[in-house]
Amino acid sequence: MRSCFIRLGNVRNLSRARPRIGAALLAGAMLATLPFEGHASEGRPPLFERVVHALESRYYDKSFRETRLLQLADSLRPAARAAHSPAEERAVIWSLLSQVPATHLAIISQRTYRRWFAELGNELVATVGMELIEIEGRYYAWNVLEGGPAEHAGVRRWDPVLELDGVAVANSPRLDWRTDDAALGDRLDPPIHALITPIGETVRLSLAGGRSVEIVAAPYSTRLAAAASAHVVRQGGQRVGYFHLWYVHLQGVDAMLEEALSGPLRDADALVLDLRGRGGNAFMIPRLLAVLDGSTSGWQGPIVALIDRQSRSAKDVIAYELKQRGLARLVGENSAGAVIPATFEELGDSTVLMYPAFELPTYTRILELKGGVSPDVRVDRGSPGAPGRDPILDAGIAEASRLASAHRRSGRATRVTPARSSEANGGSPAAGSIASHGELPGPDELRTRIASAYGAVESARPNGVTQRGRVDIPGTPYAGAYESALASDGRFRVSFTLGDLRVAQGFDGDSAWTLEPGSPRRTLEPEMVANTQFSSALLGMLPLEPYTKRLVPDSLAMFDGAPCIRAHGLDAHGTEWQAWFEADTGRLRGTRTRVPTPVGRLWVVTTYRGYQEFDGVWLPTEVLADSGMQQQRIRVDETRFEVAAGTRFDAP
Repeated sequence: MRSCFIRLGNVRNLSRARPRIGAALLAGAMLATLPFEGHASEGRPPLFERVVHALESRYYDKSFRETRLLQLADSLRPAARAAHSPAEERAVIWSLLSQVPATHLAIISQRTYRRWFAELGNELVATVGMELIEIEGRYYAWNVLEGGPAEHAGVRRWDPVLELDGVAVANSPRLDWRTDDAALGDRLDPPIHALITPIGETVRLSLAGGRSVEIVAAPYSTRLAAAASAHVVRQGGQRVGYFHLWYVHLQGVDAMLEEALSGPLRDADALVLDLRGRGGNAFMIPRLLAVLDGSTSGWQGPIVALIDRQSRSAKDVIAYELKQRGLARLVGENSAGAVIPATFEELGDSTVLMYPAFELPTYTRILELKGGVSPDVRVDRGSPGAPGRDPILDAGIAEASRLASAHRRSGRATRVTPARSSEANGGSPAAGSIASHGELPGPDELRTRIASAYGAVESARPNGVTQRGRVDIPGTPYAGAYESALASDGRFRVSFTLGDLRVAQGFDGDSAWTLEPGSPRRTLEPEMVANTQFSSALLGMLPLEPYTKRLVPDSLAMFDGAPCIRAHGLDAHGTEWQAWFEADTGRLRGTRTRVPTPVGRLWVVTTYRGYQEFDGVWLPTEVLADSGMQQQRIRVDETRFEVAAGTRFDAP
């Protein structure tokens, strides 16, 4: 049985990105300043034409592609051809994107894309800890990170910024391209610009009123800012905790919030969760909601969530779920209403196009370009005329204090339990010694146990195995059909069908391939081929040799509530594994290994449950794979020990 992670938010042809498990709903593009290399550099068509071709080939709305897109492109093509500078050509492309009826449309640079994914992946980046928002040609301090260099230098939200290093902001080489969403318009989503600041460089900001501050760029992150934001405010006799979730990171958002609730916010009577800003990984939302509803954290106090017109994407979904489930009062403005997964495609000239290639089930239909989620308490976010003021935050704290007072009068106590560790982020799954269960077998004895653990595999294995069932991503609307075929010589094919989305991977004996939403066929990494064959061998459906180079028991331990023999293994590619085999049956209970992703190598913990007998062979009927940023569950309904005639293992 093979788990094939679904990547929502595709990455195509980006040299440093190894697309395996990607982010969903990556919102808020960031663009970086690049030299203009001409309209058709290196023999490529002009950038405008490359954008049109990408949209014509893969934009999610087929009807729009076939009826309106080419007409729109024809109307703007003369302006694109007449462009004499990169800024002029980008302006024409922006005009094109702004007339396409979807969000998550922008052109960004490779450098900025990588910085963006670094932030989502909890990595440090070179920053001054702030961005600039542009309103009617003027620039103001924006997204000032708690604990960052700009805040330490005394910069406040809405501070007017007149010059950078003595140069007017609009002309400064430090000013990045605009990072807003083309479809939303400047009133709802004004241009936001990052500052290009290598580590150690000093940036001098000239502010209104004759103020001048110097900021030294340093390694920092939105995750550190979120941790630094956690504090308690006393108002109306109540202790109101505050936490700013800058991004829904690819991993660890739930643990980060749990740590705040059990640490600096442990005595809070109510929680203000700040959801203003960009989105992130939609697959983290169920974990985050489990913290907020008390399932994993024990939190029982009232919650106020802050939203504004730039709370988008995954933040849209969080706000929607909090309101639908009655978990929080929403304070602020309508959210952005930008809920559709982003695909990224390299266009050359260090430029990347962000666009939607498919929908997010349920949420896109409900929220995409529908005006966003409305607040329970409406407050405008303020204006440039009041530096340092934050009316939405002030109203949120007041509302939280009111709710906490009512909560206290009702006699319900707030309770917070210590944060848990995350198995998929490197912890030991269900750790615990079971030394009393028996002696640890040697390597040969373990292999003997595995060989006999699954019943009549020796007679079934030569025929191969085909399985059908269901797959879902717990806590999301994603669910659909699963099918896999494994031949006795190690060839395989796995496919998921989730509504209009189809994900497939395979190995035909010579080459491996993968198909993912919004992307053409690409080569599957040899490491992932060995991954599939290794786990199949541990389940008895392939021989241990040659697919396992090493399998050595090292301890007796608990896994998923069962006494197990833990072993360290090495697959044919040389990747290290941990595997847990049930102590009483010898059957595989779980594995743990690291797989390549766009943000580096992530731990994936896979649990095998519900063993049933099929024609004398015992196989699991439920498989749960957890990368820490996404869970994926397979339930098997049918198992046949044959590979049907005509089954093809090569790519379609």
